Amino acid sequence: MRDYEFYYTQDGSIGLYSYADNDVYHSKFGAVSEAWEKFILPSGIDKLINTKEEINVLDLCYGIGYNTKTLMSYVINKNENYLKNEKFLNKIIKKIIKNFKKY
Repeated sequence: MRDYEFYYTQDGSIGLYSYADNDVYHSKFGAVSEAWEKFILPSGIDKLINTKEEINVLDLCYGIGYNTKTLMSYVINKNENYLKNEKFLNKIIKKIIKNFKKY
């Protein structure tokens, strides 16, 4: 017997059904929609993104990563012009690697 099964939610994203828990990882409305409503919007990231040089985010990553992926997508789309700048992008990548090595 498999532990999980993929299923498509109403927003077109893929969720997981856990046989062990007899439950789904995301609502039937959608994994991406749920990430927006329960993670991105309550975080206030829209106000922070243009006022802070550095933003720290904690995601425990219990599931399949939709909160983190949705946040990264939002940040990239909001900062598309910055990301075209090679120096800026290299600075961000170095920061990510430095912070990742801490853990």
